[in-house]
Amino acid sequence: MDEQIAACRALWAGGDAEFTGKKVSFDDAWSMPLPAQGSSLPIYLGLALTPRGVQRIVTLA
Repeated sequence: MDEQIAACRALWAGGDAEFTGKKVSFDDAWSMPLPAQGSSLPIYLGLALTPRGVQRIVTLA
């Protein structure tokens, strides 16, 4: 999930996007139409409030 959100944020930044991760990789990619908020589009996560869950919410959302 962390990598998927990071890849989406790279696409939502606008323009020619590239991203390299363990499961997702792309270069010279575009996403249209872009969200009005760009890469700062709010993401809501339903995670357990464990220390790891809270860290992921703070980092990703």
